[in-house]
Amino acid sequence: MQAGKLRHRVIFDEPVTSQAANGEEIVTFVEAFRLSSKIEPLNGRERTQAGQVVAEGSTRISIRWSEQAARITAKWRARHRDTIYNISGPPAEIDMAKREIEILATSGLNEG
Repeated sequence: MQAGKLRHRVIFDEPVTSQAANGEEIVTFVEAFRLSSKIEPLNGRERTQAGQVVAEGSTRISIRWSEQAARITAKWRARHRDTIYNISGPPAEIDMAKREIEILATSGLNEG
């Protein structure tokens, strides 16, 4: 992957689970690391949810493979500027040489 295409600094947040006094499970996100990334919007749509119009977008985030990046799972999230991306599925290695990882994500719904 060409370094010039990795022009976005993306923050990757890891979920941390704790338990409230009433036994309820609480998930919070903690910044794990920041990586240079390529962000490509794929498509978007609007729909009505609970009487409100909600915009949702699909995005591809590409990063270089690293030990840190290999830890990312579908439970994590990514942030760039004011946008929170919910990771849609497990990150995929583009080639088997461990050089590049592609992450599909959505934004616009529930914090993302």
